[in-house]
Amino acid sequence: MLLSPSQTASRLTLGARRATTAPLALALLLTFGASACTSALYGRTGAVITGYAHDHMVPHLMGDEDVGMACQMGAALTGFVASFERVGADPDLAAVVSFVGAGMCAEEVAREAELRQVRAVRAGNASEAQDAAIVAGRAHFDAARRFLRAYQRAERRFGAFGGACPKVSDDEEVVALLALSAGMMAVLHDRGARGAAGVPMTIPPVVARAAACLDDGRWWGVPSALRAAVWMTVPGAGPASKEGQDPLAPAREALEAAAKRGDAAGIRLARALQVVGLTGAGDEAGARAAIAAHAAALQAKAAPARWRLLDGYATLLSRHEADRIWSHERGHRSPGVGIAELPAAPEAPSREDESVLDGIE
Repeated sequence: MLLSPSQTASRLTLGARRATTAPLALALLLTFGASACTSALYGRTGAVITGYAHDHMVPHLMGDEDVGMACQMGAALTGFVASFERVGADPDLAAVVSFVGAGMCAEEVAREAELRQVRAVRAGNASEAQDAAIVAGRAHFDAARRFLRAYQRAERRFGAFGGACPKVSDDEEVVALLALSAGMMAVLHDRGARGAAGVPMTIPPVVARAAACLDDGRWWGVPSALRAAVWMTVPGAGPASKEGQDPLAPAREALEAAAKRGDAAGIRLARALQVVGLTGAGDEAGARAAIAAHAAALQAKAAPARWRLLDGYATLLSRHEADRIWSHERGHRSPGVGIAELPAAPEAPSREDESVLDGIE
């Protein structure tokens, strides 16, 4: 049958439309199909990487005493590890450790600025002291936020701390311990930042309750030390003292008992928490004694190979307080790479000491 001119034109137009839309449909199919395949690939990759981080990267880091490398790893990889949650992987366990490492980096900046401030005050340089205090406050802010995010990641993984003890497998307990410690460090650093990071003050009592879920013997006295640190930080949080006794006496006794347990195990985190707690409470004599005990414990026993990082971090915490005392009394940090013996009393600089400045303009 012959078609009319109008029918012929209509069929030609329809054919042209089909010829045009077919490649478009194929392109859309390939695009969305490739996107779906890519998402599945990313998800599998994320599961592999986060599983590797938990099973191998974290144990490797824990056995390396180089805290600086752990902090740099955390700062460099935290965003990468955490990003896999966008494709369905669960990176929370690995993210806890990497956020803690990133917090250590900011913490080190804060320490250095604090020591610079002490030296500037000693030298009577008001502008330098003020600038150092500003730098320290900013670094405390960064450290507080990073430690808080480590704590929050753990709560995403295990459930909210502070209520019933969360279900944590044996190999995940160390991550829970790190998270609880990070919660306390977030509070302390936010104090250094004058509350700018907004770390909730509900965290310390929650940490104290959750720490009771961890075995004190297995974890070198750290759970008890965390509880006692809360008692020193939050008025009225700890056991009542005896009549006429120092209100902080129960906390001091608990910290000392926990510190001795850690010293015996070769993981001196509890001792470092004691040093930090006593320093924060303004007990200089107690802090000096704890620093000396930490130095003696390092000489007495090496850290177990599996946990060298944690013991190395503990050494940094106590050494910083020793550096602060040295800077205040002598104008420079403590000598050597370890925890040096503390100076007995402030000492005026001698001409011999001043000779190191000769030739420097």
